[in-house]
Amino acid sequence: MSKTLLDLLNKTREDIAAKRGNNVDLTRLKDGVNYIRIFPNKDDPNGKFFQTFGMHYVKYQNEEGKEATNAYICEQHTHGRACQLCEMVMEGRARHKGNKAMEERIGQMRATPRYLVNGILSAREDFADAEKCQLSMT
Repeated sequence: MSKTLLDLLNKTREDIAAKRGNNVDLTRLKDGVNYIRIFPNKDDPNGKFFQTFGMHYVKYQNEEGKEATNAYICEQHTHGRACQLCEMVMEGRARHKGNKAMEERIGQMRATPRYLVNGILSAREDFADAEKCQLSMT
C-alpha cells in the first residue's frame, strides 16, 4: 500500500474515532440562573429518574511515543460491583505514597461518580430556547 493511501486511511480512521466520541451531548451548567426540567423514568414514573455511572481514564504511551487515553467503565459507580481498576488505584496509591509524580498519575485514573438524567435545559423560565441534553455532575 502506498504511503499516501496509508495516510489517507489513517486519517479516515481518526475522523471516525473522533466522531464516535461526540455523539453524547453532555452539558455542564453555565454560571448564573439555569432552568432544568428533568423527565421521570419512562418505564416507572415513580422510580429512579437518574443513572449513576463512572469512568476511569487511563493514560499511556502508544507505539509512536505519544500520550493516549483509554476509557473504562467503573463497575463500582455504574453497577455497584467490585471494580478492578478502583482496587488497582487504591493499591497503587498505597504502594507509591510519597512519589508525587506517581500519585498524580494514579489520581488521574480515579473514577468520579456522575449522574445521567433526561431533561431539558434552558436559560429562560418559559423554556422557549430549550435544548435536549444530558447533565454531568459539576
